[in-house]
Amino acid sequence: MRRCGYRPSVSRYIVGTPGDEEFEPGSERQVLRSKLRLTNPREIDHIEAALLTVAQARSYGHIETETPITVALIRDLHRSWLGTLYEFAGEIRSVDLIKDTLCFAPVAYIDGTLQALDRTLATHTPCSRMDLDGLVSSIAYVHAELILVHPFREANGRLSRW
Repeated sequence: MRRCGYRPSVSRYIVGTPGDEEFEPGSERQVLRSKLRLTNPREIDHIEAALLTVAQARSYGHIETETPITVALIRDLHRSWLGTLYEFAGEIRSVDLIKDTLCFAPVAYIDGTLQALDRTLATHTPCSRMDLDGLVSSIAYVHAELILVHPFREANGRLSRW
């Protein structure tokens, strides 16, 4: 795991590229700019959670046991979940992100990293024919890779657990 130098925590994430920050004015850098112009972190968290429940239920209608997980599917899920809230939903992030002392995949390498992830996903999904050990291993591997790549500006952890 690659670690960056310590940077004081200002918000959920520190954007590594100055000038690319997109926080809602009046939110004290706690809420990303949204279509609803909300400034309260608890309110945006509540809305994101409600939208996740709806998006998950909707996904059960088109994601089958044999559906392979791909980067395109992950982007679609992100967009279906947060598209009514954020302009950037489903779009690969264009800024470097740091959380505490952990740097996520640098933007300069994110396209190549996602291509490699897509190839890796093909070997780990679908996992319906795996034994329990293979299933657990594949779920853990894919989850960890998605977290470390951190392809989106927001909601990567919740999306990877979904």
